[in-house]
Amino acid sequence: MLLALIGAALLASCQTMPDFKGSVTAVKDRLMGTKHQSYREIDPADLSPVSKLAISAFEMEKINVLDSFPYAKISREGRKLGNTTDYTEFMLRNVMIIDFSEQPEGMYAQQMLSESVDRLGRIDLSNERIVYRVREPNEQEVSDLAQSILEASAALENMDETSRSHFKKALVEYQHLNGLSPDGILGRQTAESLCKKAPILEVREMASQIVYPEIPRNAVYIVPYEAVEQSPAMFNKGFQSLDAVKEHAMTPEQFNKLDRTKQHFVVFVYFLDRVDPTLPIRLGLADTEKRWSERMSPKLYAAPGEWPVIIQTFCIDESLESSRLYANLFIKYECIGSHRIK
Repeated sequence: MLLALIGAALLASCQTMPDFKGSVTAVKDRLMGTKHQSYREIDPADLSPVSKLAISAFEMEKINVLDSFPYAKISREGRKLGNTTDYTEFMLRNVMIIDFSEQPEGMYAQQMLSESVDRLGRIDLSNERIVYRVREPNEQEVSDLAQSILEASAALENMDETSRSHFKKALVEYQHLNGLSPDGILGRQTAESLCKKAPILEVREMASQIVYPEIPRNAVYIVPYEAVEQSPAMFNKGFQSLDAVKEHAMTPEQFNKLDRTKQHFVVFVYFLDRVDPTLPIRLGLADTEKRWSERMSPKLYAAPGEWPVIIQTFCIDESLESSRLYANLFIKYECIGSHRIK
C-alpha cells in the first residue's frame, strides 16, 4: 500500500520529454540485442500496479533504503548493479518500459530505461531490469507489518488538524467497509486488516547498466581568458564550477562587440550526458558549423561513468576573423554539436 503510494508519487514527478524519447530511440536496438527483436514503448500512465511497484522498488534500491522497507524482499545475490551512481544527488525525471513479460511461477520481468537529473543538470541514463513477483503477506509478516504501522502512527500526532480529520474520515470509511468498529482509531486490529491487503514484492534480480547516448547532450560557454587567469581555482572544479562559468560567460552579441584580435578566450564544454569512454572527443573552431578544421583539440577521453568537462583556450587571429565562428564537437569523426560563438 505504502509502496504503491511511493510509486504513484515517483511516476507523477516524471515528464515525457522529446530529448528522452530521442535517447530511447537511439539506444533501443542496443538494449534489445538486435534490430529484429520486439520493442515496446509503454506509457507510465498505462502501467499495471505491479509494474509501478517494480519502478518504486528500483528507485528505493538506488538510494539504499529497500532493505529497510518491510514490503519488499531481495537477496544480496540478486543485486547486479553495474550503474553505481550516487542517487542521493539525483531525482527521477523520466522512465520508459522497454519490455514487460510474465514468467513461470508467477514471476514478472521488466526492462526499463530511466532518466534522473541532479541540480547541476547532469543526466543519468540507466538500462534497468527487474525480475519479481507479488504475493500476499503470511501471518508473521502481517504481524510484523502491523507492528511497524503502529510504531509509525506516532507521526500522526504531528499532522495539522485538517490532515488528521481527513485521515480519520478515511480510516472510519475503511473500518466500516471491512467489518471493523468504525472508531477512527488505528489500533492493532485495523493495522493487521490493512496489512493483510498489502502486497509483498519478492525481487529475484535487479540489474542496471549505464547507457551512453550516441549524441550526448552538452552546453558550451565562452569566458574571457583574463577572468579565468585571475581566479583559476574558481573555474577548474569541473561541474562544480558551472555556476561561475555561467556568470562570466559571454553571449555572441557581447563577443562581437569586443576587439578580439590576439585576445585569448576559454571554451568550456559541459557534457550533460555521460560519454562512451572508448570514443575520442575533439573540439574544433571553424567559420562553418559542423566542419572539421585544423584548429582541433587533441583526442580526449571521458572517464568511465563520469560526465566530462572540456576546457580549451584559444586565440582569435586573422584565420578566425570571419563574420561567423562555431565551436564544433566531434565524437570519433561525427559532429554531435555545433555552437555559434559569433
